[in-house]
Amino acid sequence: MKLRLGLIIFTVVWASLQFSLLYADDPEILVSATAPVAFLVNGVEVGGGSIQVDPGDQVCLKDPLHYISEGSRYRFESWHVEHQPDAGDVQPPFQFLESPAAQCIVPAAPGRYIAGFTREVLIQVRSQVREYQRSWWVPMGEVVDLSVPDMVETDDDIRYRFGEWSGGESPFSSDN
Repeated sequence: MKLRLGLIIFTVVWASLQFSLLYADDPEILVSATAPVAFLVNGVEVGGGSIQVDPGDQVCLKDPLHYISEGSRYRFESWHVEHQPDAGDVQPPFQFLESPAAQCIVPAAPGRYIAGFTREVLIQVRSQVREYQRSWWVPMGEVVDLSVPDMVETDDDIRYRFGEWSGGESPFSSDN
């Protein structure tokens, strides 16, 4: 009786171990971004947030530039990975397609793959004097030095005097 009971217990334990190994969760490969962007996984659009993919899946950014408004956007910089390599790991956790700044990767190991974006704002200098009109994108929060002359004379015998910056700088100065 004891032998039969022991054999039944052993069989149940062995079957449950095989079942758990068969259906055990593989370590996850999670992909996310520091901007609200969508991904393409093997060519199929997948929503933003954090998504789970399989090893060997091709993961691409749908748009390397994500516009929030006319004067604000996110620009893709590079991929980062949070990966704990095993002692036997000799290959990198993912492969770039083309270059480190490429929009696509192929994850090969468990970990968290993060598409790093920089938030940028559009700076515009508007002026009736064409030579001082300019616009460019800068990282949000970066200090930008702006300077225009106090007075400009044109070939048409017209003189323009600096009025003010539109951003509410006070006191008004042609240097900000």
